[in-house]
Amino acid sequence: MNLDPDKKERILIAAYKEFADKGYKNASTNTIVKEADISKGMLFYYFESKKQLFMDLVRQAGDFIDEDLLRHIDYAIPDFFDRLIHISTLKFQSFYKKPYIYEFMGGLHLVLMKEDKKELPREFYEYMQKQSGKNEILSKKLYENVDTSKFRKSPPAEELMKIIQYSLIGYEKALMEYFSNEGISKVNMDEVWADYFGFMDALKEVLYR
Repeated sequence: MNLDPDKKERILIAAYKEFADKGYKNASTNTIVKEADISKGMLFYYFESKKQLFMDLVRQAGDFIDEDLLRHIDYAIPDFFDRLIHISTLKFQSFYKKPYIYEFMGGLHLVLMKEDKKELPREFYEYMQKQSGKNEILSKKLYENVDTSKFRKSPPAEELMKIIQYSLIGYEKALMEYFSNEGISKVNMDEVWADYFGFMDALKEVLYR
């Protein structure tokens, strides 16, 4: 029996939210079925256990980010600010499509820090280790073949690029929290982009010659 697409989407959204809010151990399948408006029997017809549901969410979220974001990044852009703006644009567009996936993935880091390792599926740690290796490779690519001629002479360009990246990570985190709190449909994206480009221009003024 195939799962109705609308019903499947309701299950996934409810499950992503529950695991993001409560972690693995405290997430309740009762809450998930209530929010998705399905029976518990139907949930476990498609997902054998809470563990399988969790791991399916983890893998689907990773696959979505790979396909919708990471594979589209152009690391050949020489200007570091232009490269970061390109990545941020892709990230915001992807977040806009499925914000609950990014909230879930952000919550995974809290899960790793707070939860007893014995409570989490072994497959989860194996998956996260693979993702960590991939993220390390992508992080290195971020700094490759960058035109550093526009940066101030001191401190070194490598340090300035890290300052920019860390500043942008904080900015993006605050912006995505704002999206979640306000609701994507209520956000004026023209104002968001104007603020974002103003932020990047301010960094340029400080760090470029």
